[in-house]
Amino acid sequence: MDKLSKKPKIIVIGVDGGTFDLISPWAFEGRLPNFQRLMAEGSWGRLQSTNPPLTPCAWTSFKTGVNPGKHGVYDFYSLDENRELQVNYSRDRGFPSIWQIISNLGLRSCVYNVPFTFPPEKVNGILISGLLTPSVRSNFTYPPDFKKDLLGAIPDYRIFPESRYSERESDIRAFYDDLIELIDIRYRTARFLLEREPWDFFMMVFNETDFVQHWYWKYIDPDHPDFSEEGRARHGGKIFEVYRRIDEHLGRFLEFAGDETLFLVISDHGAGRFIKRMYVNNWLRRERYLHLKRTPKVIFKRLLYWMGLHPQAAVNLAFKLGIASYSSKISYQQRKVFLSRLGFTFDDVDWKRTNAFSYGCYGPIFLNSMENSHLGIVPDDEVKTLRQEIAAKLMEIVDPERSGVKLVDRVWTREELYSGPLARLLPDLIYSLDNFSYTSSTLFAIPSNDIFSKPLTRKSGDHRIDGVFIAYGKGVKRGYTLDKPNILDVAPTILEYFGIEVPQEMDGTPLREIYA
Repeated sequence: MDKLSKKPKIIVIGVDGGTFDLISPWAFEGRLPNFQRLMAEGSWGRLQSTNPPLTPCAWTSFKTGVNPGKHGVYDFYSLDENRELQVNYSRDRGFPSIWQIISNLGLRSCVYNVPFTFPPEKVNGILISGLLTPSVRSNFTYPPDFKKDLLGAIPDYRIFPESRYSERESDIRAFYDDLIELIDIRYRTARFLLEREPWDFFMMVFNETDFVQHWYWKYIDPDHPDFSEEGRARHGGKIFEVYRRIDEHLGRFLEFAGDETLFLVISDHGAGRFIKRMYVNNWLRRERYLHLKRTPKVIFKRLLYWMGLHPQAAVNLAFKLGIASYSSKISYQQRKVFLSRLGFTFDDVDWKRTNAFSYGCYGPIFLNSMENSHLGIVPDDEVKTLRQEIAAKLMEIVDPERSGVKLVDRVWTREELYSGPLARLLPDLIYSLDNFSYTSSTLFAIPSNDIFSKPLTRKSGDHRIDGVFIAYGKGVKRGYTLDKPNILDVAPTILEYFGIEVPQEMDGTPLREIYA
């Protein structure tokens, strides 16, 4: 690839779920030479993600520079005021992205595969949407006619893995091979954009680090309950190999970037072991905060659950039969209909008797308050007391299979974490279960009768607060370690580099300490 001109530019490479817990030792051993170079010759630090460290929330906070109380995106899905499940798309965001701000000032952007950019927004340049894009059959590029050029240049282009992990050896290997192929597709697409399009700001994201850590973590972590030496011997090198392939491409990006380019590597969150699901709505039912209706439909579903026929059993069977990958070909509306017939949904909740419910990947708790819904029953003057009561009970939760170990590290109220006009739509109580090694369920309101369950999708890794930030280029301090940079600081840093005034509404501040 040709060198760039000396006009100041920015390249941002996203390494989804990237963690220095893995990168640092591999880099300093010389096994990731380009990460090693970036850290030795640039500035770096553990990037503090959003709380919880969840993909929609984190990437949206990155690209807007504001907290979820202002942009309003918290999870993959949301519940509207009628308690109906809705997909969170980028159009629901309450604050402009950095590429919108840059475009409005005449700078040109190429943005590729950043999660939560579907449907693609209008930019001065090119945008190819990432996670939540339904398929390549959808309109996933801006301008729309660029899709034809993209698929013509990259005929094997795809957005997601075509296979799915399961415990079958063939699926373990097929899913990994799929990730390696995707890394190559990501790089070839990025190179196509860099060489064809004029740009001032370029960004792309590798998702494959997040995918491989979700399903192969148990093969490298001796403290994981499912770790085995046999598993490590067979698959213990797969996470490293994904990082190594990306490291190779980082070297090619660096070669292309030129001396006047600010080169950033970031992740939306870190990674660590994942142990179990906790179905918080079942815990709330046990504690008498959530109640189901007494209609014939609900009574029939209760009978099905008692017989062992529930969403968790259906998912387990799909993985056992090796047909779980077909779920990706089922539309959201089709899955929604299937779930409503088989499992308990929020439509089955008796809102006239329910004081609290949980919705979201990490099991945050919402009070059924009169302020936020016409279905609410909790008056404003009882919110504080009810929060305190539930928070105290949360701190006593134990996993009976782990010798009664208390799981909740800390509980936060909404006001401690979020601020802004959309904060009232966010959870009342947020908490960490054993440093986020336990999660809950998003699609299923109540997947089974259990409070604790093995992961439905056989995941063994999940997210952590500490992510990755690396800055490299002319004027950047060499070998400098930042003290807890925040994901909200990245957008202001980018804008200030371009000489653009940082909007007062942004919660982050430019990371000026990276410069010599």
